[in-house]
Amino acid sequence: MVEIIFIGTGGGRFNLVKQSRRTGGFRIHGKNARIHVDPGPGASLGCRMEKINIQKTEAIIATHAHIDHVCELPVIIEAMAGFSGFFGKRVPKGVLIGSKNVVVGTPEYERPVSKYHLSKPEMVVVPELGKPFKFAQDCAFCAMPANHDEKTAFGFTLVIDGVKIGHITDTDYAGVDWSQYSGCDLLIANVIKPSGKSIPDHLSCTQAIDVFKAAMPKRAIITHIGLELDSIADSEAKKLSQACGIPVIAAHDGLRIEI
Repeated sequence: MVEIIFIGTGGGRFNLVKQSRRTGGFRIHGKNARIHVDPGPGASLGCRMEKINIQKTEAIIATHAHIDHVCELPVIIEAMAGFSGFFGKRVPKGVLIGSKNVVVGTPEYERPVSKYHLSKPEMVVVPELGKPFKFAQDCAFCAMPANHDEKTAFGFTLVIDGVKIGHITDTDYAGVDWSQYSGCDLLIANVIKPSGKSIPDHLSCTQAIDVFKAAMPKRAIITHIGLELDSIADSEAKKLSQACGIPVIAAHDGLRIEI
C-alpha cells in the first residue's frame, strides 16, 4: 500500500500570504521510502498537525525554486539527515531531487538552499528529463518537462511499490505533451484557477479536462488551489470527473489517500 498525505493544498501568491489553505506540499509514503514533495511554508508544522515524523523522511522532491515550493526545504533536509553515533554526529542521509535552480541556481534564481544543507543528503540529483532512475528499493523516478516561468521546473512520475503516481507541477498548458503521464494509477495536478479563468504558467480547471483526457489516469486529484478556486474546488472536481470519465477529487489539507 502507498499512502499520499496532503500537508498543504494551497497555491498562488495570495494564498501563500493569507494561508487560506496550507502550503506545505504533500507526502508519499511507501514500504521503502517516505518522500516529501515541495515543502513550502508550513511544511514542518503541517506534518506535526498530521502526526507525521519528518525525521523519518528518506527523500525530498523539489520541483522548482519558487518560495511556495521550497521555503522549508532546509528544515526537511535537517530532519532527514538526522544524527548518528554516541555524540550525535550528523552524517549524510537521504536523497534530494531538485530542479537546477533549486540545487545549482542561476543568475535569475539564487538557489534557495545553502551549501551546508546540500551537504547533508547522501545523494543530491538534478534529474535529466525523461531519464528514469532508482533512488530506493522499488522506487523509480522520472522527471517530466514543464512549461513554467521557472524554466528548470519539472513534473514527474514515480513508480513506488508497484504503483505509478504522476505529479504535474506548476506549468502552462501549452507546450507540454500530456500523454507523458499516461498509465498512472493516480495523477496529482496543480490546478490553480476555476473553469473560465486563466493565468500564465499555471493550469485552470478548463485546461485540466484536456490534460486528464490525454493522460487518462485511473484517478486524479487537483491541488495547489488558488483563492478563486478555493470555495468551489469540490464542485469543479465533480465537473472534471464527469467531463473526463475518471474519478477526480479536490484535495484538502490533511487528506489521506491509499493506493
